[in-house]
Amino acid sequence: MIKSTLGALNGTLADIEHSVKLVRKGLCHIHTYLDTISSETALKLDIFEAKFVAEKHITQFNIALTILQRNIDLVLVSVLHAQ
Repeated sequence: MIKSTLGALNGTLADIEHSVKLVRKGLCHIHTYLDTISSETALKLDIFEAKFVAEKHITQFNIALTILQRNIDLVLVSVLHAQ
């Protein structure tokens, strides 16, 4: 009876060791996956930030062009009235 109990205990310990290895392997896969997702997210955020800055500069450029167009119109009106 002691022999069978020791055999069962040995089998259980072997199963536990195998399960621990599987859990470690799974955690390594999860860690790798999360690192990949984190890197991709950081890259997407960098791209989004660059797009945001570019759009801000385009908006400022459009405002400057609108002001310039108004000033040109004022100069043209002034020249026409001066004649």
